[in-house]
Amino acid sequence: MTTFGDGVFQYGGVPIGAPGMLPIMGGSAKAFFVDPARGVSTNSGLRPDDALTTVKAAYDLCTDKAGDVVYLLNDGNTTGSAREAAGLVWAKDNTHLVGLCAPAVNQRARITQTSASTDVDDYTQFLTVSGHGNIFQNIALVQGNSEDGKASVGIKNSGNLNYFNNVGVFI
Repeated sequence: MTTFGDGVFQYGGVPIGAPGMLPIMGGSAKAFFVDPARGVSTNSGLRPDDALTTVKAAYDLCTDKAGDVVYLLNDGNTTGSAREAAGLVWAKDNTHLVGLCAPAVNQRARITQTSASTDVDDYTQFLTVSGHGNIFQNIALVQGNSEDGKASVGIKNSGNLNYFNNVGVFI
């Protein structure tokens, strides 16, 4: 991993800098990287060049209350969207999800359903948060499907002290 002079990546590939944008990691916290376009499901996820393919796979490796961060990489195109088989359940405390992309509307640090899934029930809620003290930042949730008579829900948050910044929900 290259370390750039402006501090984009340091300390083993963990993005730093951009005050107010990225969670501060400390203690035993780990960073897990998801690269939907180039990741491999059997990778460790511990470096951008050894990234996983899904957010769920990275989340499953996180330790509750440790301050772990899942970084969602993108390629600037639809091919960089993380395609999940079902809605995500975020029940761990102090476990963060950050998209590494331009902070724009419908940015490409996106999470969407697999192309084979058309059942709205699989994605309602798209993101269910019951953990506490989590940061969700710079991501977009894109459902893209609808069914008559069924209401779609983007995010259900029952946890406390969670922070959502630049999170778009497109249902």
